Amino acid sequence: MNLEYKLTNTEKKFSKYRKKLIEELTNARAYLNLSQHLVKYWSDNPDELSQAKHFFAFTTKAHLDCAILTLSRILIKSRDSLSIWKFLNFVESNRPVFFTDAFYQRVKHKPNYIEYWVKHHVPITSEEIQQLKKRIEELEELIRRIKGWRDKVIAHLDRTFYLREKRVSQEYPLRTEELQKIIETTLEILNRVSIAYDGKEYNIRIGDEWDIRAVVASIQLYRTEQERGNVKLL
Repeated sequence: MNLEYKLTNTEKKFSKYRKKLIEELTNARAYLNLSQHLVKYWSDNPDELSQAKHFFAFTTKAHLDCAILTLSRILIKSRDSLSIWKFLNFVESNRPVFFTDAFYQRVKHKPNYIEYWVKHHVPITSEEIQQLKKRIEELEELIRRIKGWRDKVIAHLDRTFYLREKRVSQEYPLRTEELQKIIETTLEILNRVSIAYDGKEYNIRIGDEWDIRAVVASIQLYRTEQERGNVKLL
């Protein structure tokens, strides 16, 4: 009979840290993708989105701002925040949790346990943790620009910045592809550690990122019925 494995305090901490960072990264990706979907629909369906142009313009900006703010929480070093840096420091300080023996103790009680998992388990080494940190360090310039957006215009308005008549998009240029790269790199790091812990790998895609299609379709239907005289302007 399989007995349920009781997590240690360190394992409970890791589980909470992992869950929160995955949630944050999922949100960042959803915000970014929704903002880009809205930009695309502005181009492809200008008549529909112009029915509520201020709403869609502010919504597009809000999603992008949220994506940048969320990524800043994950990536920028801070004394108190749960960043990817704090996460990797925690992993480094508790490497025995990611050894094969510890992995086996956690997964052997699972109903779908197979011996293959343990035979092919690759523990986290100090050298690999340094490599994972280096991958984030290689994104330093992009993280600096994210911090610029956060500090100059999103989290608060930098008075000196505006007095110098600076534009954030020029001072701290960010492309969608660059933000996607940050998200994918961070996910790969989280998944590598997660797999070493209990074999879990996360897919942060959500199914309703294209909700905007339903909104546009509803507007199109409304306009068609309006042209036929079946509905009146609100």
